[in-house]
Amino acid sequence: SKKEIKDLCKMEGLKFEGKVPEALLSIPIINSKGFLGAFVIHIYNKNIKFSYEDLEFFKFITVELGAVIERKQWHIQLVKSELYFSSLVDNASEIIGVIDNDGVVEYISGVINKDIGYEPNELIGRNLSEFPGLKELMDFVNEWTLNKKKSDAKIIKVFGQNGQEKYLDVLISNTKESKDKIVVNAKDIKQRVLSDIKKESKQGRISIIHKIEKALISHKALEFILKDVLGIIYESVVDLDRLSISLISQTEKTIKLLALISNDKRSMGVGDVIPFSALPGLRSILNKQVYV
Repeated sequence: SKKEIKDLCKMEGLKFEGKVPEALLSIPIINSKGFLGAFVIHIYNKNIKFSYEDLEFFKFITVELGAVIERKQWHIQLVKSELYFSSLVDNASEIIGVIDNDGVVEYISGVINKDIGYEPNELIGRNLSEFPGLKELMDFVNEWTLNKKKSDAKIIKVFGQNGQEKYLDVLISNTKESKDKIVVNAKDIKQRVLSDIKKESKQGRISIIHKIEKALISHKALEFILKDVLGIIYESVVDLDRLSISLISQTEKTIKLLALISNDKRSMGVGDVIPFSALPGLRSILNKQVYV
């Protein structure tokens, strides 16, 4: 009753916020481990009466509440257990992280230190946009968030703290708990990517060699054949300011320029003759050695 409530408050030093109810109905919440709390109903209308069926219904609710709370507490304890979670994730070969849709890192496994050089606590709580070396990862997260895909994979390039270039095979997917958070799995595949790049480079060089061979068997004049060869090398192989092919005359002690590609308009032209004395690297060339 209201009087009993007031007496209880006075005796125990309890306080009610707002109006004191006319009556209270309190049923304990119990699980397998014992008492958890109470299910309390505040009654402000004097005319409200509960039947036996009502009380049994409330008891049923408290039993279910006890079971639900017990399961939830177990689940929370399991997820929050640093020992369990760290041993599960940090011993994995992949980087595992949880990132919200704005790019803020909520969790990142310790593998990131080995692969990229960052300590987890340097990233957790901060936005990926604060790290220029992780720009492609941030772009991928933004792209994925915009498209709202269930999962997506992509190979990206990142830079570690020491500026070292890394390639990661990244998979992004939704968390089961929230659509506002994503799970990132990333694996270091630098060696595989570098191997692919070398393979592509070799294939590219073979293609260039075939182009040069085709140019060399042309029926054009020698000057134009050599110019075509220099053009293929100039455009495909390296970025140079000047390429030339010359013919050495031992009797006249000169070198004649047969073909030339140059960005310098003031450079010598095809057909020009250069004396040996003007060529400091000539001795190496005459000895069939590379002059650098």
